[in-house]
Amino acid sequence: MADYTKTNYHDVDDQNGMHFLRDELNCEHMGVTVVECAPGWEGKEHDHEEEGHEEVYLSLIHI
Repeated sequence: MADYTKTNYHDVDDQNGMHFLRDELNCEHMGVTVVECAPGWEGKEHDHEEEGHEEVYLSLIHI
């Protein structure tokens, strides 16, 4: 069975509705961010090429 880490995003500091889980999940090449947002939210365009990793956003829409 493969080793893995799990966490509840509510246990990570809220930074303006964003919960950055990369450190909590011990990720080296992937960032995971949960975003609590309003409908139509758009993040700023950016990349992490210089850091050598990708990022996944999970948007939780509040209506």
